[in-house]
Amino acid sequence: ILEERRRGAFDSFEDFINRMPSGELNKRMVESLLKAGTFDGLGVFRSRLLRVYETMIDQATEKGRNNLDGQLDMFSMMGADTVAPKCEYPDIPEFGVREKLLMEKEATGMYFSGQMLDEYSKHLEILAPDPIADYVADECEPVDKARVSFAGIVTSVTTKNTKNGDRMAFFTIEDRAAEIECIAFARQYGEYAHLIHTDSGVFVSGTLSLREDEPPKLLINRIEGLVENERFRPETVKTERETMREPAPRVQKTTEAASTPTSRQSEPPKRLFLRVPDTKSVTYCKALNLVELFDGSFPVYFFFADEKRYETTPHGMSLSDYVLEELRALLGAENVILK
Repeated sequence: ILEERRRGAFDSFEDFINRMPSGELNKRMVESLLKAGTFDGLGVFRSRLLRVYETMIDQATEKGRNNLDGQLDMFSMMGADTVAPKCEYPDIPEFGVREKLLMEKEATGMYFSGQMLDEYSKHLEILAPDPIADYVADECEPVDKARVSFAGIVTSVTTKNTKNGDRMAFFTIEDRAAEIECIAFARQYGEYAHLIHTDSGVFVSGTLSLREDEPPKLLINRIEGLVENERFRPETVKTERETMREPAPRVQKTTEAASTPTSRQSEPPKRLFLRVPDTKSVTYCKALNLVELFDGSFPVYFFFADEKRYETTPHGMSLSDYVLEELRALLGAENVILK
């Protein structure tokens, strides 16, 4: 292709087909070039080129075979230059931005003509998400447990079963400059699973989780699907941006809310007690999964109601408001006590 182009620019897709040696026109190769947008500047929609390229290659291959067999057409016998007939393209619309970008990524692993978020620019203008790079770049200093909201395209999804059979998801989203891994626990995954799939445009909010020697992760609280520009209507979009941006309450405040007025403490809590029915209960298994997933140094004791005993050896956990909320939703606020 480069050698032929040195003789002159390609004027059209037909010109490209006719100038390339027929034996070197591989349909799969040409399809990849089309999907990557290689011919977008030649004046014909990518959708129309993809509809006819196979027929054009077949015609060029047949013409080359005839020439090899010594078959001359009337124009060649008369010494005139052979002029290829112009192709008749189907009257169909061009692909949308999303379709074109997905084709480019399929063919090359990257985008060329834009970015997937461009299709949601009107919605993003109202949502005003935080740039992911502000929290994951090497030079930034993110704060653990910070409440943040990001918008991006889901690039990968991994689902896992917890010990008690619930499903949760680890997925990555990327905006125009960076990416971050998100974790949707069983409750969130059950509610938002329909939005967590590759190439989905999402607006996510939650709590940052920082662990030593690991990049920041987002613990999902809520997910909203992004609306394409052509379907976007500002009056129909619920924006809860101010709620999402409220700072997370301190652990001490959470402790006060969960305790009785006579048990309030001025000092930070030192232990977490979780009341469960017994060692075989589903709630115990789920609570234990959460504690083990957020491994840390804060002591966690289980109280088994059937035996009226505490577990003598505490589990260590990385305490956060997000995990406390999950535990309260699972066990009930009266069964999650900080002291």
